[in-house]
Amino acid sequence: MSNQKFWHICCIRPRSEKKVLKIIEGLNYEVFLPMKKQIRIYKNVKKKVFLPFFPGYIFVNILPGFRHHITAIPEVYRFLKFNDDYAKISQDEIKNLILINSCPDYHNNIVIKSFFEKGKDAEVIKGPLIGLKGKMIKNKGNNRIVVEIDAIKQGITINIDLKDLAPIDK
Repeated sequence: MSNQKFWHICCIRPRSEKKVLKIIEGLNYEVFLPMKKQIRIYKNVKKKVFLPFFPGYIFVNILPGFRHHITAIPEVYRFLKFNDDYAKISQDEIKNLILINSCPDYHNNIVIKSFFEKGKDAEVIKGPLIGLKGKMIKNKGNNRIVVEIDAIKQGITINIDLKDLAPIDK
């Protein structure tokens, strides 16, 4: 068993993401719930609400021996595993999610996809998303950057100007 912290993926009861976030923060663990701003209309009232990018998931940076503290929370079902290994979110993927989360002006351009589209690696070089890395694709004539989260096989796509992107050579 490794003694290093890594970002785990918790599967939690849907619509309880914010509650679980507060509980885990109260336990003094590093936790991240990426949320997007949306305008919802209720009768004649417009309300600004924040919804999770990935409903039913929350990310926790924790030592492997302390997972039981998180699974003791009734709304937490389990930690995501593949072939007996706990799913990990890389530091780069978390950095990308934090960057997207910190730019609410782009939230209207976000589309969550449950598949990955092939494209060329690219990095945002201008604007508030500078440093964001992903794959460049064209979709219905729009240039988009896809930020992939491998462990849950989902990604976020954002409309972006081609002039704000630079290819990444590997």
